Amino acid sequence: MGKNKSTISRRDFLKSAAIGAATVAGANLIGGIPAIAESEIVPGKIYNEPASWDYEADVVTVGTGTSMYGTTRMANEGLKVIAIDAFAVAGGSAGFSGAVLWLPNNPLSREMGDTRELSREYVVHGCGMANVKDDVIDAFLDNTTPMLEYMDPLFMESSYQLGYCVSPELGDYHPHWQGGMVEGRSVDWRPNKDNVNYNRDAVKWRAAYLEIAEKAGVQIMTSTKMTKFVYRFDEEDVPEVLGIIAEQDGRQIAIKAKKAVLFAPGGFEWNWEMQRDFSAVPDSYPCSTSTNDGTALKAIMPLGPELTNMSAQFGILTFEDRAKEQMPMGAPAAIIFQHHNPHCIMVNMEGRRFMNEAADYATQHKQFYHSNTYGDNVRTNGPCWLVCDQQKIESPAGFISGAYEGDLDERGVFPYIKSADTLEELADIMGVNKENFLAEVEKFNKFVEQGRDDDFHRGESRFDNIFFQYCADTPEDVYRTLGKIEKPPFYAGKVVPCTLGTCGGPRINGKAQVMHVSGKPIARLYGCGNGTGCGGPGTAYGGAGGTLGIGFTMGFIAGGEIVENVKEDWA
Repeated sequence: MGKNKSTISRRDFLKSAAIGAATVAGANLIGGIPAIAESEIVPGKIYNEPASWDYEADVVTVGTGTSMYGTTRMANEGLKVIAIDAFAVAGGSAGFSGAVLWLPNNPLSREMGDTRELSREYVVHGCGMANVKDDVIDAFLDNTTPMLEYMDPLFMESSYQLGYCVSPELGDYHPHWQGGMVEGRSVDWRPNKDNVNYNRDAVKWRAAYLEIAEKAGVQIMTSTKMTKFVYRFDEEDVPEVLGIIAEQDGRQIAIKAKKAVLFAPGGFEWNWEMQRDFSAVPDSYPCSTSTNDGTALKAIMPLGPELTNMSAQFGILTFEDRAKEQMPMGAPAAIIFQHHNPHCIMVNMEGRRFMNEAADYATQHKQFYHSNTYGDNVRTNGPCWLVCDQQKIESPAGFISGAYEGDLDERGVFPYIKSADTLEELADIMGVNKENFLAEVEKFNKFVEQGRDDDFHRGESRFDNIFFQYCADTPEDVYRTLGKIEKPPFYAGKVVPCTLGTCGGPRINGKAQVMHVSGKPIARLYGCGNGTGCGGPGTAYGGAGGTLGIGFTMGFIAGGEIVENVKEDWA
């Protein structure tokens, strides 16, 4: 038989992979992509080569959130590091998070009975179908303790004098899973780590890790958005990164990275077209910095990275009316937790409950993936309504006025919350199926009487009953999540899902190297965080600080790998 003419060469395959990635990305945002515009990849040719370099460093870090422990490590070890951030304020979306890192197999969790084996069992179970490689999981578990031991003295020496401790009110989100624990794996830094009642402070934590980095010599540039890589290909068509091109103050700048680039941008949740193309549940209301628009992800695609978890995101809930006010300002959507407390339920437009209202937010967000199996092709549960009664308003937690949510009105709720004297009137205001809704409230109240939610098992996990216990007036005033809806007036707020962050991007290995479609690492390119497909790891939150724990840990690993193994500058 003659040679099969349809067989393509390895070079053609790699070139086609790069072209496909760049086509998906869309070249219009980042300008032309010369590396794939040519008929042949030219080994040794420098693509996007600037006429001159405006800045030069050993390492350039893209993003100032989860990268910063690794960035600090490199600077402490004598490397010159420039860290850029597209946002006007450094710290990334991590900087206005809950300031908690989920770190299984850490020193404090081991004191409470944790082991590496238990941690791995829980992580692997949580990853489920997500395509997270074993070497990343193992690297994460083996480096939570070294990372804490390295960073803690630096935090203590900062002007904020923070020390790490167990987050007492935050445990694993699924303690009933194999290998799960009630507490110990979620860690935060506090001004007085021996006083567990001293609230953690996300602002101080962010200020501390940025201060630590700058004290080590890191040069931080804000309002500086990466748009292109400067790179070349070797003889096997695997790229090598040499630096970056960025936009700063309306001009283009070139930053040379003599040893490596640490790629740690946010996701693409503020890019509606990319959400439409990739996300399983496109959300209109992100809760993150508005510069998480996929620009950096598009910039990496011409290099032909292996992409992973592109359809996944971590989400939470928001009141739609408030979110609509915030989006035009580029402000993060206000997240809500009111539904965790007693005297609240969530119902869809059919008037039916569809979730355990006290479950973790990442699991709740997945309930919006469902589509109708009959009738219009729409999402079954979005939008939906949070419903509560006057007992909720009068409780010690009140209506929980959270960050960005705004002030409460004379009723004790937000102005955009609807109210009525009867459940029948409330159903009409919401526009839900009245018969279903009234039957659902009656059934739920019976579940409360019997102390057991037969439909969604609300309150059966210890997590359900402790997650917002600290909203009570005193530690002794323990909350139960079940409570009847019976005391007028009744209240309802329209709720929609919102994205905390997408978690798809170029795959990294256990050394935090960004992987090429050939299966080899892209030379001098490392990564961590939500822009690299790691997740938490995977698409399930292990516990409070799920993405931050692995993000900061893999950033720490990247810093060590660059210090120890990238000895020579490129020439």
